[in-house]
Amino acid sequence: MRIRVSPTRELQVAARIAGIALLAVALAPPAAAQFPAAGIDQFISNAPLAVQIGNCATGGSRCANNADCTVGDCNFTRYSGRGVDPATTVGRSATHTQGSASDTGGTTVPITGCAACDPTVADSDLACKPLAPPNPAWQLAGLPEVHTEILSLELCGPCNPDPTKSAPCIEICYKAGQPAFAALAALAPPQTGKYRNSYGEIERLIGAPQSTDFPAKSFFDVKGVVTIDTSATAGIQGPAGTSGVFLLRNFSTAAATLLMVRNSISQLPPHNGTGYTPEPGNTAFNQTVANCGVLPMEIEDASAAGGGAGRLLDEVFHVVGPPSTPTLQPWGLALFAVLLGGLAVLIVVRISRGRRVAAS
Repeated sequence: MRIRVSPTRELQVAARIAGIALLAVALAPPAAAQFPAAGIDQFISNAPLAVQIGNCATGGSRCANNADCTVGDCNFTRYSGRGVDPATTVGRSATHTQGSASDTGGTTVPITGCAACDPTVADSDLACKPLAPPNPAWQLAGLPEVHTEILSLELCGPCNPDPTKSAPCIEICYKAGQPAFAALAALAPPQTGKYRNSYGEIERLIGAPQSTDFPAKSFFDVKGVVTIDTSATAGIQGPAGTSGVFLLRNFSTAAATLLMVRNSISQLPPHNGTGYTPEPGNTAFNQTVANCGVLPMEIEDASAAGGGAGRLLDEVFHVVGPPSTPTLQPWGLALFAVLLGGLAVLIVVRISRGRRVAAS
C-alpha cells in the first residue's frame, strides 16, 4: 500500500512561516553603528514616584527635617504612584568628541516645543556627573558623544495616599522641561525664575568597537518639579499648607540634581524597557566619591513662601516604554526570526520526504 502525501497545504504553511520570518527580520531594528544626526526623540516612559511631605509635630508648619521645626519633630505623610508620560521628548545635538571645542563651548540642541529650554548645551551645564568605574574611567578625550536636553517630561498618575494618615491625594507628577516651567508659571505669583533646565550626555563606552558609537553610556541631570494634587477641581490643590508644587531644596546647586543613569544603550531613542536609575554622582567627571545626586533628597515648596516641605524618596526608576509591556529586544526579534525560519525548513524537509514516499 502506497501512501501519497499532497504537499500543497504544507507548502502554503511553510511559505507563510518563511514570510513571517522575513518580516520579523525586516522589523528588527538594524544594529546601530553611529549616533544619529541632531534631532528630537519622543517616546512613552513611566516611573514609580514617592514623596514625603513633612509637618512639624508642634505648630504644623512645613518641614523637610527636624531642624526646620522650632519645637518637636518633623512628621511625614507619604504620597506615591506610578507616573506615565505618553510623549517624553528629548533633544540631542550632533556628534562631537569629548574635550573638543563643541563639547566645552557648547553645541546646538533642537528645542522645538520648549520655549524655556536652552538651545546650546556644554559640558559645564552638566551639574552632576556619574561616578567613574574604578578602571578605566569612562570619560576620555576623543570619544564620540552627544549632548541632550529634556524638552518635555510629564510623568503623572493616580496618587496613593498614605494609609496611616487622613490625607487625600488625586494625582502625583514629576515634570521637567516645558511642563515644569508651566507648573511654576501657574503659581501666584509666578515662580518661573526657579526653573532649571535638565541636561544630559551620551558617550561611547571605551570598550565599544572603534567603528561604532554603541554601546554608549547615557545620563541626565534632571532638575524638575513634583506636583501633588489633592482635589479634582481645576488647578493644583496641594497638601494642607503647601502650594502642591515642589522643587529639590537649594534647587540652584549641583547637589540638588536628580542624576538618572543608564550604563549602556544600544540605540537612540533607547528601546522599550530601557531603565534609567538614580545614582549618586560628582560635580566633576571621573571621580569616585559622591557629592551630588544622593537620595533621598529634601524638597521645598516652589511658592514665594518657600521653605522645606519634605523629601523625594529613592524609588524613582525611569523606564522607556509603557508600564508592564513585554519587550522583545532586537536580538530577540532576530532569534524569533531564526526559529521561524528553522520551522519553515523543517516543514519543507517533511514535504520533501513525503514526496519521496509518494514516488516510491
